[in-house]
Amino acid sequence: MPRPVPTVTAGAPRSGPEVVAARIVTTPPGPTAAVGVVRAPGEGTGAGDDGASGGATTAPGRATGRVTLAADGVWEVSVHPDATATGTATDTATGTAVDTAWRTAGADLVRRLSDLVSHHPVRAKRHLVQVEVPADAPLGGIRRFVVGLTVGGHGAAVGTRATAPAVRDVHLDTSRTRLADADVAAAVADGQVTGSATALARDIVNAPTATASPAWVAGVARDRAAGIPGVKVKVRDADWMCRKGLTGVLAAAAGTSRPPVLLEMVWDPEKAAASAGSSGDDGNPASPGDGAGTVGSLGRDRATVVLVGEGVTAGGAGSVPAGAAPWAGEEARRCAVAGAAAVIAAVDALARLGARRKVVALVPLVDLTAVPAGAVPGAADVPVVTGADTGGATAGASAGGGVAAPPGSTGVTVCGGAVGPVDGDPVRVYGGTVVDTAGCAAAGAAGRARLLLADAVGYGVHKYRPSRVVTVGCLSPDTAVALGDRTGAVVTRSRGQAQRVTRRAARAGERWWPLPVPTYLDAATASPTADVSLCPEGPGVLVAAAVLRRFAGDTPAVHLDLGGATTSRECREDTDPLGTGFGARSLVEWLR
Repeated sequence: MPRPVPTVTAGAPRSGPEVVAARIVTTPPGPTAAVGVVRAPGEGTGAGDDGASGGATTAPGRATGRVTLAADGVWEVSVHPDATATGTATDTATGTAVDTAWRTAGADLVRRLSDLVSHHPVRAKRHLVQVEVPADAPLGGIRRFVVGLTVGGHGAAVGTRATAPAVRDVHLDTSRTRLADADVAAAVADGQVTGSATALARDIVNAPTATASPAWVAGVARDRAAGIPGVKVKVRDADWMCRKGLTGVLAAAAGTSRPPVLLEMVWDPEKAAASAGSSGDDGNPASPGDGAGTVGSLGRDRATVVLVGEGVTAGGAGSVPAGAAPWAGEEARRCAVAGAAAVIAAVDALARLGARRKVVALVPLVDLTAVPAGAVPGAADVPVVTGADTGGATAGASAGGGVAAPPGSTGVTVCGGAVGPVDGDPVRVYGGTVVDTAGCAAAGAAGRARLLLADAVGYGVHKYRPSRVVTVGCLSPDTAVALGDRTGAVVTRSRGQAQRVTRRAARAGERWWPLPVPTYLDAATASPTADVSLCPEGPGVLVAAAVLRRFAGDTPAVHLDLGGATTSRECREDTDPLGTGFGARSLVEWLR
């Protein structure tokens, strides 16, 4: 992990017996476009005399209806001619330009040819897929096509198909275009980085529960960022969180099987520029026409942004109560860690693209799988013991270590202070704010997720003084119920900010719908026994956003609720079944 993606290059055409020939055509697909084309024995493929994959068929659930085999033995993928001018099409529902044609073409082609290559009789043979790019292809279209090539077919590894060979090398023949070679190379590099962000997010979301411990997810982020100038990754353990007062994370993790961690990942362009100045090379691809530039000083609109991702790595099925959303179980678990995956992948991509703003990722990671009956986590794992073992609550807990639980409470002691069972008893989080957890048990893992995010938001605002704080996760089933499985919610009081996110994300092919945070909901977050009510009644996702705003203070806050878009049950556009990696590209396009 993470799983590799195809390597894409561009330039003059190549030749050789290992080349699988393909081309992009700007003819809309007809009603008889083949799905899962079956080659007759001996039919040419452009792969040489060995006739790769005679008789290969498309795997179930993999959409390849736009890919056909032409009479000359070249695979053709269609792009609607309306998309050739700008590389985008208009979504009539939102009125924004949503990239679909070029990304989908790239994804369809790589899926079909992966099936072709995987059935080659010499399984170790390494093919080169060469795609002829039409003369009227726009630079943005090429970039999006590369994104599709990178993410198409990149789903969960299941059974023996994990070892099947796939397309590893793709070369774009751009000899017919009038585009400068340097611009094309930059567009290809940009598309690879952006597509790899989605692939990385999918890998994290699709990891099995037994693998995806908090420490494992943090390790993936740390290993991925290793060697990138300007990136610093720190993995904070429970003892560190005790000392710093992030007791909300520890209270949420109390009684669970694996210790929590806080991932702190910082991309600092000024430090990257200093490093590049000493080496004479910034090491980052340019991004033609998309707003990224040379790594350097922060501009007026490039102040620090803090991203906080919900990271419930296991036990997150409770984040979607039974019957409240179109799914439950494993799909809900993937949703509960999708915020963490999107934030980690986005910061990694922003660093590789040389984004000019400082971006901080704070990802509290917990496994909410309960400890088996009779087992208690030791101090070496989580600094938490049951209230029964301590003889009751400790009165007068310090500001950094929880709040005294009422007599008779079955709560836990965190860092020397008694904390209730996250359902009614108060919990003191970072900065000394006391939260009322009444109603959180009914909210399932989503209730504990609010504790995680509240702690991280307070810590991030205090330490980094950002211009904006963005929370990312699945805090209510309402989003999936209202918006379905292809659209997320942008929850903010700033109409301009909502429009900016929606439009920029549409360029990445991800759909969002703005939702308000009415001021009257502020009253719902008040509590007679604490500073903030963590799980009050009201419209779920709006109330959750209103609650998290309380911990941001005067810093503008935006919540991106991923909802049903984190999981797909079918193959569509550039997504494959199971985790979609939704949100990662949106963050990259917004913050680059």
